Amino acid sequence: MKRLYYLTNEITVAEEVSTLLHANGISDWDFHVLSKDEAGIKKHHLHSATPIHELDILRSGERGLISGAILAVIMIFLVGQFTPWFEMFGLLGVFGIGLITIAFSTWLGGFVGMQTENYKIRRFHDAIESGSYLLMVDVNTQQKDDIESLLADKRDVFKAGEDTTLVMPFDISPTKSVDT
Repeated sequence: MKRLYYLTNEITVAEEVSTLLHANGISDWDFHVLSKDEAGIKKHHLHSATPIHELDILRSGERGLISGAILAVIMIFLVGQFTPWFEMFGLLGVFGIGLITIAFSTWLGGFVGMQTENYKIRRFHDAIESGSYLLMVDVNTQQKDDIESLLADKRDVFKAGEDTTLVMPFDISPTKSVDT
């Protein structure tokens, strides 16, 4: 799926876009609004962005998982070579320690991600801080052109970028962007 990003400075325009998108088959689960004005989003009955959209929890957790798996493999190899742990704890015990290492690393990565702005919306930080509303629309490939042409004619809304909905652990920047 693709995620289309649009910016507007008025919440009434965001509400109009929401109504228009709902009339064209986009559900609340595929349309989110991110802004500093949480009260306005609720007042206008818009579907606000979740912490998964706002924070880097998934990407950092995935990084922690991969790092933990690498660390566990190295640890199991070194333990097997230089200590009698395999004899003391058995194969299952050593692999259990490896799983605990992976779980802790994943948790730690997610915790770090809770302190970090999502890398996919970081490019819109200044616009959001200045009071703009970021509209995120998730579409499949068949809907993409229809939704883009539908919103191209809408006043006070401009396309700010597009990206995939997939979270890639080592992706540095979004794939496509329009200067905001």
